[in-house]
Amino acid sequence: MKIKSNVHTHTTFCDGKNTVDEMVEEAVARGFDTIGFSGHSYTPFDTSYCMKDVEGYVAAVKAAKEKYRGKIDVLCGIEADFYGEFDQSLFDFVIGSVHYIKRDGEFYPIDESEKSFDYLLNNVFGGDFLSLAENYFSAVTQMAEKIKPDILGHFDLIAKFNDGNRFFDENDERYKKIALDAVDKIDEKIVFELNLGAMYKGYRLAPYPQRFVLDRLCELNRPLVISSDAHDKKTLGRYFDDMADYLKDVGFSYVKVMTKNGFKNKKIR
Repeated sequence: MKIKSNVHTHTTFCDGKNTVDEMVEEAVARGFDTIGFSGHSYTPFDTSYCMKDVEGYVAAVKAAKEKYRGKIDVLCGIEADFYGEFDQSLFDFVIGSVHYIKRDGEFYPIDESEKSFDYLLNNVFGGDFLSLAENYFSAVTQMAEKIKPDILGHFDLIAKFNDGNRFFDENDERYKKIALDAVDKIDEKIVFELNLGAMYKGYRLAPYPQRFVLDRLCELNRPLVISSDAHDKKTLGRYFDDMADYLKDVGFSYVKVMTKNGFKNKKIR
């Protein structure tokens, strides 16, 4: 299965390490047909990772569209956080994500670091991982309803630092029910993302979503789009070729690939 499209891509306009042009040139070198950029939407309560110059970002991607026309299709998207601010009309596509928990008027990051997640779980939620999960997945379903994104980003980001059940038991049937109830509430028009970011960062051995979530998505015939969630050019398309057998084992026969004309089906071989 040769996937030649990645639309979850970050640059120096947010928390990425490479420029728009550097990422496009890497995608061209790898034989990609499409690259979509997805800068983080502006979050006024935390500007450490998000775009502060949205106009500059849109202009840079637009320039790249023209510069590389005929070599690769370049799309201008956004990764819109539930609590972020953005003008949807500026973008070719939207990835909807939840990066924060809001509790008593305060915002707490889900995926910043193991230390911050430990604080969130044990200090803010008193060690009650089920309460944290209910809060997080409720935000995910609300985000999907509010933003109506094309792609739902890293559905179970709550598990980023939890490999080996370090913080909570992913096999707990109560946790699974909370997550699966959220899956069932999300509009079937929204494409779930198979996100490989935590794998290349060394946090997890398998992609998001977790296997039991993938089983439900397959059962519901909900398609996936594979994403490297690349924050530098070295990780663009990382692990794409390894996903065919993994998804076959789950039961998927195809995935979605985004093109300049929208989503197309890609058979898993």
